[in-house]
Amino acid sequence: KNGEISALKLPAIMLVKKGALDVSDYKTILINKAVKEYAINNKQDSPLNSFVGYKRILSNGKMSKTKALSCSYLQNKLEDNAPDKIVNKKKRDKNLNTIVNKIFIYNDVFAGVVNRMYDDYYGLWYFYKENGKWLNAGEDMGGDSVLESEITFREKAKSKAAFFSKSCKTK
Repeated sequence: KNGEISALKLPAIMLVKKGALDVSDYKTILINKAVKEYAINNKQDSPLNSFVGYKRILSNGKMSKTKALSCSYLQNKLEDNAPDKIVNKKKRDKNLNTIVNKIFIYNDVFAGVVNRMYDDYYGLWYFYKENGKWLNAGEDMGGDSVLESEITFREKAKSKAAFFSKSCKTK
């Protein structure tokens, strides 16, 4: 204006699909640490411990252990006695260097772990709480950023939690 440039902050609205969770409907935990920074444990008492344990198993090629760490719906889909694999150093390091960025927890039964294993996208690994344990419920493309991953979680969490609630055995 009149030969001068000035900035004006405009209000913005994040667009999400109809039916997506409101930010008040879920908990967010900021992590920003690599898998290798966590001690080895076999606890499935939190989405973080379950994710770290699962990634460590993958980094060591212990495919025979993945079925037991998955929710009953996925257990029915996974093969029995999956063979263990030899994992090369590059793949092992990639798994151990995976950054856990954030964790979203919906209704204390469904969680999404935003992680960065590759430079070009963020992954979103789901966990479902079954019989008191957080179990692998599959993974998804999160997006180009942590924010896009959060939007993916917000748009899918309600329906995925309902699906696993109907499809998994709980005591």
